[in-house]
Amino acid sequence: MKTYVLILLFILGITSSFSQNTQVISGTITEQFTLQPVPFAKVQVAGTEYRTVSDEAGYFELKQVPVGRINLQISATGYKSAYLSNLELLTGKQLVLTIELTEEITSLEEVTIVSDDKQYSFNEMIKVSRRQFSIEESKRYAGSLNDIQRMASSFAGITTANDQVNDIIVRGNTPSGMLFRLDGMNIPNPNHWSMPGSAGGTVSMLNNNVLRNSDFITGAFAAEYDAFSGVFDLRTRNGNYNKHEFLFQLGFNGLEAGAEGPVHRKSRTSYLFNYRKSLLEFLSLFMQFGTGTAVPKYQDFFFKINAPTQKAGTFSFIAMGGTSNIHFTPEEDKQNNYTYEDLKSGSNTGVIGVSHQISHTAKYTFNTSLMASGVLSKTTIDNTWIDPVSSDLVREPFANNKFLDSKLELNHYTHIKTNSKNYFKAGFYIDYFMGNYTQDVFLNKIPGTSKYWVRGIDYSGNYVQTNVYLNYLHKFNDRIELVSGVAYKYLTLTKRQVAEPKISASFKTGSRGAFSLGTGLYSKAPSLIHVNVVDVVYAPDGTIASSTRHNTGLDYMKSFHSVLGYDFFITPKLHIKTEVYYQRLYDVITANTATDSTSANNVYTSLNEFSFSFESMPTILGNNGKGENYGIELTVEQFLSKGFYFLVTASVFNSRYKSVDNAWRNTRFNSNLVTNALAGKEFILRPKFKLLLDVKLNYMKGNRYIPLLEQQSIASNEAVYDYTQAYEHRLPDFFRMDFRLGFKFEGKKITQEAAFEAQNLTNRRNIYMQQYNPNTGSVETLYQNGILPMGLYRIYF
Repeated sequence: MKTYVLILLFILGITSSFSQNTQVISGTITEQFTLQPVPFAKVQVAGTEYRTVSDEAGYFELKQVPVGRINLQISATGYKSAYLSNLELLTGKQLVLTIELTEEITSLEEVTIVSDDKQYSFNEMIKVSRRQFSIEESKRYAGSLNDIQRMASSFAGITTANDQVNDIIVRGNTPSGMLFRLDGMNIPNPNHWSMPGSAGGTVSMLNNNVLRNSDFITGAFAAEYDAFSGVFDLRTRNGNYNKHEFLFQLGFNGLEAGAEGPVHRKSRTSYLFNYRKSLLEFLSLFMQFGTGTAVPKYQDFFFKINAPTQKAGTFSFIAMGGTSNIHFTPEEDKQNNYTYEDLKSGSNTGVIGVSHQISHTAKYTFNTSLMASGVLSKTTIDNTWIDPVSSDLVREPFANNKFLDSKLELNHYTHIKTNSKNYFKAGFYIDYFMGNYTQDVFLNKIPGTSKYWVRGIDYSGNYVQTNVYLNYLHKFNDRIELVSGVAYKYLTLTKRQVAEPKISASFKTGSRGAFSLGTGLYSKAPSLIHVNVVDVVYAPDGTIASSTRHNTGLDYMKSFHSVLGYDFFITPKLHIKTEVYYQRLYDVITANTATDSTSANNVYTSLNEFSFSFESMPTILGNNGKGENYGIELTVEQFLSKGFYFLVTASVFNSRYKSVDNAWRNTRFNSNLVTNALAGKEFILRPKFKLLLDVKLNYMKGNRYIPLLEQQSIASNEAVYDYTQAYEHRLPDFFRMDFRLGFKFEGKKITQEAAFEAQNLTNRRNIYMQQYNPNTGSVETLYQNGILPMGLYRIYF
């Protein structure tokens, strides 16, 4: 009965007053490179009489604009006009924009490029393998779960490791090569249940309600990025400096509340706060999920203060963090002799940053930030079994891992614009790392003695990595732009250094097309896990007789990128883009020496590592490996226009590596083919009521794996792998269909949104992996998620 009452009230709300709702649009207009304010810029809602002019500080405000989809035109003398299309104006939330204009180049020939700005990046130093992504896309794309990493899996060249984590594989590279930047600061892995050296997890802490449109880069990066496979160059939005506003959201990612508003209206100082808690954890307070069910418990927050001043520049403060825990308890209702792991896993992450930006004249801008971050990851595993005599549950410790990464970062860069054709960006960041890594296993290494803790990784200390870079952008004219750069890195942990030259360019052909190319050298420092494997000799009583730390001389892993692309706009909203790339990798981390027979050591490479990958790692490592990735990508995309969008991508690629035994093999991620198709439509059923439909299809060839030897595994009662066929076989092809149905209602002062989403709508049983189960004495197949229905409710007021 209650359900019918709620439905009736919802319908009555929809069919009530249809008077025209209005809202306020405000923001700042700056020059893209120096971020100097652009005064007296004209701002107009296209096709209407709503217009205004920015003041001397670059601020503007439009009042009483009717809600709905709008297009905004911005023009100023000496700058290229900007056109922001399909902005959504809601009754429950003012639209606060940060608009950046590009200075015009005086040339004999006037060139007008007809395109959507999403093909370009906010960072002018990037000319290839780039894409802007909007926060609306992360909220609308079916299957993205409001997660920017899952959203990015729809782009060309991207594959995923499995449904359980949001790792993304860029052009066959290890996911750990991803770099996350937040407002110019290099932040640690921003995911719940993050693993050391990884770039993924199960739930993202990067809340898209606090982000604004940002850059995603997949190759040939500019010199400022310490990345190896891909970059999320993220930008957070500022709170509304005019009005206090609030958000409540209930969805798959949790129970969420947010607030923003002015701290000091005259100076336009604002705050932005958001908090989220695991939905299942919240529900577990009121209901039981059943025996053996592991409830993921996590919470995260984000806080920002933005404080512009008249003469001292702009100060900002950011704090974000999260905690996550899960406990897989033993099942005590099994048969005698049944063994089961009692596993506890969790991570805590925190970031605090203070930054200052100031411009001197129209040529120089200085940005300095100081950031402190920390990640604590802990896992404990106990073996449990039913005693055959007493039928009691017996418990024995098995593994205990604790990884603590702390970092202080001083980051500075200077923008220099000598004229409208020449731009420099020079900077450095000095990272002071403090690590405490221990990995212990409860074993019996000496026959005839009791079990004791055996240490595999042991490190407690600190080290420094210095990065210095210079980028130079030269605009020959409105068609041709060239970026050259160089980066220098030094790592005190291994006393290794590397210099990285880069170059990229773009060439516009007519008014619709553009070529782009990029090449350069890139590197990735070894992780603390790689560098601090220890070899411990134990006395008969289990005490440590001697300990040797290995791998302290590991070098940077290096990669040479080359990319060529072409982008053509059929209409201002419909484009076709293709890129071909080749990546050669060397000094890849492998075992230091090969064994006589094919073994786990011989096939090991750091290129196959990803979150929750538990393959054995050799004790003594070396930079003896190689690799190569090459392929072609195609994107056909209709940006949102008249309520409709679609995105079709296809990637054909090859990814392989050479380990210490000098044999070439497929990488784990060499699926060779991945395709995506997304489409969405927005229907305006009534002036205040919208229906949103979104669907996604994902097909890819299966990831590679090492096959199990079933009879040998049964005989030894543990997994035995056939390393002679490492990564020769692939899992069955992967297919998933995701669907999203949403409703949006504009009230007098609030906006409400409700959505239903179903991942893997066809309930296809995609295989994740095979494993040996010592409890049943058989090889078992593990499957990825079946159909996963979920709902969302969001309100702005």
